[in-house]
Amino acid sequence: MFSEIKGLKFRCTLITLFSSLNWIWVFTCALGAYSSAGWTLDAALNTKPKGIFISGGHQVTSVLAQEFVDGALIRVRWSALEPSPGLYDWDDLDDEIAKVKAAGKKYTLAIVSGPRAPKWLYNELKAPSYNYSFKRPSTNKNSANKNSTNKNRSKNKILPLPWDEVYLTRWLQIVDAAGKRYRDDPDLYLVHITSSSQNGFEMQLPMKRGSRDSNEVPDWKDYGFSKDRYMAAVKRVIDAFAEAFPTQFLDLEIHSVLTDSSIPEELIDYGASTLGHRFGPFGAWLNNRDTHWDKPLRAVMAKHGKTSFCNYQLIGNVTRQAKKVGPGGLQGAVDLGVSQGCLYYEIWEVDLKNIELRAWLSDTHRQLNAKPLK
Repeated sequence: MFSEIKGLKFRCTLITLFSSLNWIWVFTCALGAYSSAGWTLDAALNTKPKGIFISGGHQVTSVLAQEFVDGALIRVRWSALEPSPGLYDWDDLDDEIAKVKAAGKKYTLAIVSGPRAPKWLYNELKAPSYNYSFKRPSTNKNSANKNSTNKNRSKNKILPLPWDEVYLTRWLQIVDAAGKRYRDDPDLYLVHITSSSQNGFEMQLPMKRGSRDSNEVPDWKDYGFSKDRYMAAVKRVIDAFAEAFPTQFLDLEIHSVLTDSSIPEELIDYGASTLGHRFGPFGAWLNNRDTHWDKPLRAVMAKHGKTSFCNYQLIGNVTRQAKKVGPGGLQGAVDLGVSQGCLYYEIWEVDLKNIELRAWLSDTHRQLNAKPLK
Protein backbone atom coordinates (compact mmCIF):
# COMPACT_ATOMS: atom_id res chain seq x y z
CA MET A 1 0.00 0.00 0.00
CA PHE A 2 1.38 3.41 -0.89
CA SER A 3 1.82 5.75 2.04
CA GLU A 4 0.97 9.41 1.55
CA ILE A 5 4.64 10.35 1.81
CA LYS A 6 5.70 7.74 -0.73
CA GLY A 7 2.99 8.94 -3.09
CA LEU A 8 4.29 12.49 -2.88
CA LYS A 9 7.88 11.40 -3.39
CA PHE A 10 6.78 9.55 -6.50
CA ARG A 11 5.06 12.68 -7.80
CA CYS A 12 8.25 14.68 -7.16
CA THR A 13 10.06 12.23 -9.39
CA LEU A 14 7.48 12.81 -12.08
CA ILE A 15 7.94 16.54 -11.76
CA THR A 16 11.64 16.18 -12.48
CA LEU A 17 11.04 13.94 -15.46
CA PHE A 18 8.13 15.62 -17.15
CA SER A 19 8.02 19.30 -16.39
CA SER A 20 10.25 21.98 -15.01
CA LEU A 21 7.81 24.74 -15.94
CA ASN A 22 4.54 23.45 -14.51
CA TRP A 23 5.81 21.97 -11.27
CA ILE A 24 3.20 23.69 -9.13
CA TRP A 25 0.34 22.18 -11.18
CA VAL A 26 1.75 18.66 -11.01
CA PHE A 27 2.45 18.89 -7.31
CA THR A 28 -1.12 19.99 -6.69
CA CYS A 29 -2.34 16.95 -8.65
CA ALA A 30 -0.29 14.71 -6.41
CA LEU A 31 -1.95 16.14 -3.31
CA GLY A 32 -5.42 15.85 -4.80
CA ALA A 33 -5.00 12.29 -6.04
CA TYR A 34 -4.37 10.76 -2.65
CA SER A 35 -7.36 8.63 -1.64
CA SER A 36 -8.87 7.68 1.67
CA ALA A 37 -8.04 4.06 0.84
CA GLY A 38 -4.37 4.92 1.22
CA TRP A 39 -3.08 4.79 -2.35
CA THR A 40 -2.49 7.25 -5.16
CA LEU A 41 -3.02 7.42 -8.90
CA ASP A 42 -0.67 8.52 -11.67
CA ALA A 43 -1.82 12.01 -12.60
CA ALA A 44 0.91 12.40 -15.18
CA LEU A 45 0.39 9.01 -16.83
CA ASN A 46 -3.29 8.78 -17.66
CA THR A 47 -2.93 6.19 -20.41
CA LYS A 48 -2.94 2.95 -18.42
CA PRO A 49 -5.75 0.40 -18.67
CA LYS A 50 -7.91 0.94 -15.63
CA GLY A 51 -11.22 0.11 -14.06
CA ILE A 52 -13.27 -2.83 -12.84
CA PHE A 53 -14.09 -5.45 -15.45
CA ILE A 54 -16.25 -8.54 -15.07
CA SER A 55 -14.12 -11.67 -14.99
CA GLY A 56 -16.15 -14.39 -16.61
CA GLY A 57 -17.51 -15.65 -19.86
CA HIS A 58 -21.13 -15.05 -20.83
CA GLN A 59 -22.28 -11.62 -19.75
CA VAL A 60 -25.17 -10.93 -17.39
CA THR A 61 -27.02 -7.72 -18.19
CA SER A 62 -27.80 -6.89 -14.55
CA VAL A 63 -24.10 -6.99 -13.63
CA LEU A 64 -23.06 -4.96 -16.67
CA ALA A 65 -25.56 -2.31 -15.62
CA GLN A 66 -23.84 -1.66 -12.29
CA GLU A 67 -22.30 1.83 -12.21
CA PHE A 68 -19.03 0.53 -10.78
CA VAL A 69 -18.49 -1.88 -13.70
CA ASP A 70 -16.37 -0.37 -16.48
CA GLY A 71 -16.49 -3.34 -18.81
CA ALA A 72 -16.25 -7.08 -19.21
CA LEU A 73 -13.80 -9.79 -20.14
CA ILE A 74 -15.12 -11.85 -23.03
CA ARG A 75 -13.49 -15.25 -23.37
CA VAL A 76 -14.08 -17.34 -26.45
CA ARG A 77 -12.71 -20.76 -27.39
CA TRP A 78 -10.68 -21.13 -30.54
CA SER A 79 -12.70 -24.29 -31.30
CA ALA A 80 -15.91 -22.23 -31.20
CA LEU A 81 -14.55 -19.52 -33.50
CA GLU A 82 -13.15 -21.93 -36.09
CA PRO A 83 -15.19 -25.18 -36.06
CA SER A 84 -13.66 -26.17 -39.42
CA PRO A 85 -10.31 -25.11 -40.90
CA GLY A 86 -10.66 -21.60 -42.31
CA LEU A 87 -14.41 -21.40 -41.63
CA TYR A 88 -15.14 -18.87 -38.90
CA ASP A 89 -18.22 -18.52 -36.72
CA TRP A 90 -18.33 -15.15 -34.98
CA ASP A 91 -22.00 -15.26 -33.95
CA ASP A 92 -21.61 -16.13 -30.24
CA LEU A 93 -18.77 -13.64 -29.79
CA ASP A 94 -20.76 -10.92 -31.56
CA ASP A 95 -23.71 -11.62 -29.25
CA GLU A 96 -21.56 -11.19 -26.14
CA ILE A 97 -20.05 -7.99 -27.50
CA ALA A 98 -23.55 -6.67 -28.24
CA LYS A 99 -24.55 -7.16 -24.60
CA VAL A 100 -21.57 -5.13 -23.43
CA LYS A 101 -22.21 -2.38 -25.96
CA ALA A 102 -25.89 -2.20 -25.01
CA ALA A 103 -24.80 -1.40 -21.45
CA GLY A 104 -22.49 1.34 -22.70
CA LYS A 105 -19.38 -0.48 -21.49
CA LYS A 106 -16.10 -1.64 -23.02
CA TYR A 107 -14.71 -5.15 -23.36
CA THR A 108 -11.50 -7.10 -23.13
CA LEU A 109 -11.03 -9.98 -25.56
CA ALA A 110 -9.36 -13.32 -24.87
CA ILE A 111 -9.27 -16.14 -27.42
CA VAL A 112 -8.56 -19.32 -25.47
CA SER A 113 -6.17 -21.81 -27.03
CA GLY A 114 -4.38 -24.82 -25.48
CA PRO A 115 -6.98 -27.46 -24.55
CA ARG A 116 -9.59 -25.32 -26.35
CA ALA A 117 -7.89 -25.75 -29.71
CA PRO A 118 -10.15 -27.38 -32.34
CA LYS A 119 -9.92 -31.15 -32.75
CA TRP A 120 -9.36 -30.82 -36.50
CA LEU A 121 -5.92 -29.44 -35.68
CA TYR A 122 -4.91 -32.98 -34.70
CA ASN A 123 -7.33 -35.13 -36.68
CA GLU A 124 -7.03 -33.41 -40.06
CA LEU A 125 -3.79 -31.43 -39.94
CA LYS A 126 -1.92 -33.99 -37.80
CA ALA A 127 -0.42 -31.42 -35.45
CA PRO A 128 1.57 -33.11 -32.67
CA SER A 129 0.01 -32.81 -29.23
CA TYR A 130 0.80 -33.01 -25.55
CA ASN A 131 -1.54 -35.32 -23.63
CA TYR A 132 -1.86 -35.28 -19.87
CA SER A 133 -4.28 -36.20 -17.10
CA PHE A 134 -5.07 -34.42 -13.85
CA LYS A 135 -6.96 -36.06 -11.01
CA ARG A 136 -9.69 -34.04 -9.41
CA PRO A 137 -11.74 -34.71 -6.26
CA SER A 138 -15.13 -36.25 -6.91
CA THR A 139 -18.19 -34.03 -6.71
CA ASN A 140 -20.38 -37.03 -5.82
CA LYS A 141 -21.59 -36.12 -2.34
CA ASN A 142 -23.61 -39.35 -2.06
CA SER A 143 -20.59 -41.62 -2.25
CA ALA A 144 -20.37 -43.48 1.08
CA ASN A 145 -17.11 -45.23 0.25
CA LYS A 146 -14.27 -42.78 0.86
CA ASN A 147 -11.85 -45.18 -0.83
CA SER A 148 -13.94 -45.41 -3.96
CA THR A 149 -12.25 -44.79 -7.31
CA ASN A 150 -14.84 -42.06 -7.74
CA LYS A 151 -12.90 -40.08 -5.14
CA ASN A 152 -10.31 -38.93 -7.69
CA ARG A 153 -11.64 -38.47 -11.20
CA SER A 154 -9.09 -38.16 -13.98
CA LYS A 155 -9.53 -35.36 -16.48
CA ASN A 156 -7.70 -36.03 -19.73
CA LYS A 157 -6.57 -33.04 -21.75
CA ILE A 158 -4.75 -32.40 -24.97
CA LEU A 159 -2.99 -29.25 -26.13
CA PRO A 160 -0.79 -28.27 -29.10
CA LEU A 161 2.95 -28.02 -28.61
CA PRO A 162 3.52 -24.25 -28.23
CA TRP A 163 6.36 -24.24 -30.79
CA ASP A 164 4.85 -26.61 -33.38
CA GLU A 165 4.70 -25.00 -36.80
CA VAL A 166 1.34 -26.54 -37.76
CA TYR A 167 -0.23 -25.14 -34.63
CA LEU A 168 1.50 -21.76 -34.89
CA THR A 169 0.46 -21.28 -38.51
CA ARG A 170 -3.20 -21.89 -37.75
CA TRP A 171 -3.12 -19.96 -34.46
CA LEU A 172 -1.64 -16.86 -36.05
CA GLN A 173 -4.27 -17.07 -38.79
CA ILE A 174 -7.18 -16.99 -36.34
CA VAL A 175 -5.52 -14.11 -34.45
CA ASP A 176 -5.20 -12.19 -37.72
CA ALA A 177 -8.81 -12.92 -38.66
CA ALA A 178 -10.06 -11.72 -35.27
CA GLY A 179 -7.96 -8.58 -35.61
CA LYS A 180 -9.42 -7.73 -39.00
CA ARG A 181 -12.93 -8.14 -37.62
CA TYR A 182 -12.64 -6.30 -34.29
CA ARG A 183 -9.62 -3.99 -34.23
CA ASP A 184 -11.61 -0.97 -35.44
CA ASP A 185 -14.21 -1.37 -32.70
CA PRO A 186 -13.80 1.62 -30.34
CA ASP A 187 -15.24 -0.46 -27.48
CA LEU A 188 -12.48 -3.07 -27.70
CA TYR A 189 -10.34 -1.83 -24.83
CA LEU A 190 -7.76 -4.54 -24.20
CA VAL A 191 -6.66 -7.85 -25.72
CA HIS A 192 -5.13 -10.64 -23.66
CA ILE A 193 -2.34 -12.31 -25.67
CA THR A 194 -2.85 -16.06 -25.40
CA SER A 195 -1.04 -19.14 -26.62
CA SER A 196 -0.95 -22.88 -26.03
CA SER A 197 -0.73 -23.53 -22.29
CA GLN A 198 -2.30 -25.60 -19.53
CA ASN A 199 -5.62 -23.79 -19.78
CA GLY A 200 -5.04 -21.74 -22.95
CA PHE A 201 -5.48 -18.46 -21.06
CA GLU A 202 -2.62 -18.30 -18.56
CA MET A 203 1.05 -18.94 -19.29
CA GLN A 204 1.88 -22.05 -17.25
CA LEU A 205 2.45 -25.48 -18.76
CA PRO A 206 1.19 -28.63 -16.99
CA MET A 207 3.82 -30.25 -14.79
CA LYS A 208 4.19 -32.59 -11.85
CA ARG A 209 4.25 -30.94 -8.43
CA GLY A 210 6.88 -33.12 -6.77
CA SER A 211 7.61 -36.83 -6.55
CA ARG A 212 4.34 -37.60 -4.75
CA ASP A 213 2.21 -36.08 -7.51
CA SER A 214 0.15 -38.94 -8.99
CA ASN A 215 -1.07 -36.98 -12.01
CA GLU A 216 -0.07 -38.31 -15.41
CA VAL A 217 2.03 -35.46 -16.75
CA PRO A 218 4.78 -36.39 -19.23
CA ASP A 219 8.18 -34.73 -19.17
CA TRP A 220 8.19 -31.76 -21.54
CA LYS A 221 11.78 -32.48 -22.55
CA ASP A 222 10.49 -35.63 -24.26
CA TYR A 223 8.46 -33.31 -26.50
CA GLY A 224 11.39 -31.08 -27.39
CA PHE A 225 10.98 -28.31 -24.82
CA SER A 226 13.79 -25.81 -24.36
CA LYS A 227 13.63 -22.29 -23.00
CA ASP A 228 14.84 -20.79 -26.28
CA ARG A 229 12.38 -22.78 -28.36
CA TYR A 230 9.45 -21.90 -26.16
CA MET A 231 10.31 -18.21 -25.95
CA ALA A 232 10.84 -17.89 -29.71
CA ALA A 233 7.33 -19.27 -30.26
CA VAL A 234 5.68 -16.93 -27.75
CA LYS A 235 7.53 -13.93 -29.20
CA ARG A 236 6.01 -14.78 -32.59
CA VAL A 237 2.59 -14.84 -30.94
CA ILE A 238 3.21 -11.45 -29.28
CA ASP A 239 4.23 -9.97 -32.64
CA ALA A 240 1.15 -11.43 -34.33
CA PHE A 241 -1.24 -9.96 -31.75
CA ALA A 242 0.53 -6.60 -32.04
CA GLU A 243 -0.01 -6.58 -35.80
CA ALA A 244 -3.59 -7.83 -35.59
CA PHE A 245 -4.59 -5.27 -32.93
CA PRO A 246 -2.42 -2.21 -33.66
CA THR A 247 -4.20 0.34 -31.44
CA GLN A 248 -5.45 -1.65 -28.44
CA PHE A 249 -3.76 -2.24 -25.11
CA LEU A 250 -2.13 -5.69 -25.11
CA ASP A 251 -1.04 -7.78 -22.14
CA LEU A 252 0.43 -11.22 -21.54
CA GLU A 253 -0.48 -13.39 -18.57
CA ILE A 254 2.57 -14.42 -16.56
CA HIS A 255 3.35 -17.61 -14.67
CA SER A 256 6.59 -19.45 -14.13
CA VAL A 257 7.04 -21.95 -16.95
CA LEU A 258 8.09 -25.34 -15.57
CA THR A 259 9.35 -23.49 -12.43
CA ASP A 260 11.42 -21.02 -14.49
CA SER A 261 10.42 -17.47 -13.52
CA SER A 262 12.96 -15.92 -15.90
CA ILE A 263 10.79 -16.89 -18.89
CA PRO A 264 7.83 -14.57 -18.10
CA GLU A 265 10.21 -11.81 -17.06
CA GLU A 266 12.12 -11.96 -20.35
CA LEU A 267 8.97 -12.24 -22.44
CA ILE A 268 7.47 -9.16 -20.80
CA ASP A 269 10.71 -7.29 -21.34
CA TYR A 270 10.56 -8.27 -25.01
CA GLY A 271 6.99 -7.06 -25.43
CA ALA A 272 7.72 -3.80 -23.62
CA SER A 273 10.79 -3.14 -25.76
CA THR A 274 8.87 -3.63 -29.01
CA LEU A 275 5.41 -2.26 -28.12
CA GLY A 276 6.16 0.35 -25.48
CA HIS A 277 3.37 1.78 -23.35
CA ARG A 278 0.56 -0.23 -24.89
CA PHE A 279 1.97 -3.53 -23.56
CA GLY A 280 2.26 -4.86 -20.02
CA PRO A 281 2.05 -7.97 -17.83
CA PHE A 282 -1.21 -9.56 -16.68
CA GLY A 283 -1.54 -11.67 -13.54
CA ALA A 284 -4.59 -13.92 -13.35
CA TRP A 285 -3.73 -14.80 -9.76
CA LEU A 286 -4.03 -11.63 -7.65
CA ASN A 287 -4.12 -12.47 -3.95
CA ASN A 288 -2.98 -10.92 -0.69
CA ARG A 289 -1.54 -14.09 0.82
CA ASP A 290 2.09 -14.57 1.80
CA THR A 291 2.91 -17.04 -0.95
CA HIS A 292 6.27 -18.06 -2.38
CA TRP A 293 5.41 -19.02 -5.96
CA ASP A 294 4.22 -15.58 -7.08
CA LYS A 295 6.94 -13.40 -5.51
CA PRO A 296 9.07 -13.18 -8.70
CA LEU A 297 5.90 -12.53 -10.69
CA ARG A 298 4.89 -9.68 -8.40
CA ALA A 299 8.30 -8.13 -9.05
CA VAL A 300 7.62 -8.22 -12.80
CA MET A 301 4.25 -6.56 -12.25
CA ALA A 302 5.76 -3.79 -10.12
CA LYS A 303 8.61 -3.18 -12.59
CA HIS A 304 6.28 -2.61 -15.53
CA GLY A 305 3.64 -0.88 -13.44
CA LYS A 306 6.11 1.98 -13.17
CA THR A 307 7.10 2.10 -16.85
CA SER A 308 3.94 1.09 -18.75
CA PHE A 309 1.15 -0.77 -16.95
CA CYS A 310 0.17 -4.01 -15.23
CA ASN A 311 -3.24 -5.69 -15.08
CA TYR A 312 -4.77 -8.17 -12.65
CA GLN A 313 -7.51 -10.76 -12.36
CA LEU A 314 -8.46 -11.93 -8.88
CA ILE A 315 -7.32 -15.48 -8.13
CA GLY A 316 -10.82 -16.21 -6.85
CA ASN A 317 -13.88 -14.55 -5.37
CA VAL A 318 -14.17 -13.40 -1.77
CA THR A 319 -17.87 -14.22 -1.47
CA ARG A 320 -17.18 -17.96 -1.48
CA GLN A 321 -13.37 -18.25 -1.50
CA ALA A 322 -12.16 -15.67 1.02
CA LYS A 323 -9.13 -17.72 2.11
CA LYS A 324 -7.95 -17.99 -1.47
CA VAL A 325 -7.88 -14.20 -1.86
CA GLY A 326 -6.23 -13.61 1.50
CA PRO A 327 -6.29 -11.03 4.31
CA GLY A 328 -8.32 -7.91 3.65
CA GLY A 329 -10.41 -9.54 0.94
CA LEU A 330 -10.84 -7.55 -2.25
CA GLN A 331 -9.49 -4.37 -0.68
CA GLY A 332 -6.33 -6.10 0.55
CA ALA A 333 -5.66 -7.62 -2.85
CA VAL A 334 -6.42 -4.50 -4.85
CA ASP A 335 -4.37 -2.30 -2.50
CA LEU A 336 -1.45 -4.63 -3.17
CA GLY A 337 -1.99 -4.35 -6.92
CA VAL A 338 -2.26 -0.57 -6.85
CA SER A 339 0.97 -0.35 -4.87
CA GLN A 340 2.59 -2.00 -7.90
CA GLY A 341 1.04 0.53 -10.29
CA CYS A 342 -1.80 -1.70 -11.54
CA LEU A 343 -5.14 0.04 -12.19
CA TYR A 344 -7.09 -2.62 -14.13
CA TYR A 345 -8.89 -5.41 -12.26
CA GLU A 346 -11.02 -8.33 -13.40
CA ILE A 347 -13.31 -9.23 -10.51
CA TRP A 348 -15.54 -12.29 -10.45
CA GLU A 349 -19.23 -11.90 -11.09
CA VAL A 350 -20.35 -13.31 -7.73
CA ASP A 351 -18.48 -10.50 -5.94
CA LEU A 352 -19.92 -7.87 -8.26
CA LYS A 353 -23.38 -9.15 -7.29
CA ASN A 354 -22.59 -9.08 -3.57
CA ILE A 355 -24.56 -6.23 -2.01
CA GLU A 356 -22.17 -6.02 0.94
CA LEU A 357 -19.32 -5.13 -1.42
CA ARG A 358 -21.08 -2.44 -3.43
CA ALA A 359 -19.94 0.56 -1.40
CA TRP A 360 -16.31 -0.53 -1.68
CA LEU A 361 -16.71 -1.34 -5.39
CA SER A 362 -18.20 2.10 -6.07
CA ASP A 363 -15.40 3.89 -4.23
CA THR A 364 -12.72 1.78 -5.92
CA HIS A 365 -14.27 2.37 -9.34
CA ARG A 366 -14.15 6.11 -8.68
CA GLN A 367 -10.52 6.00 -7.55
CA LEU A 368 -9.32 3.85 -10.46
CA ASN A 369 -10.99 6.15 -12.95
CA ALA A 370 -9.95 9.42 -11.31
CA LYS A 371 -8.82 12.07 -13.79
CA PRO A 372 -5.85 14.37 -13.22
CA LEU A 373 -6.74 17.77 -11.89
CA LYS A 374 -6.66 20.64 -14.39
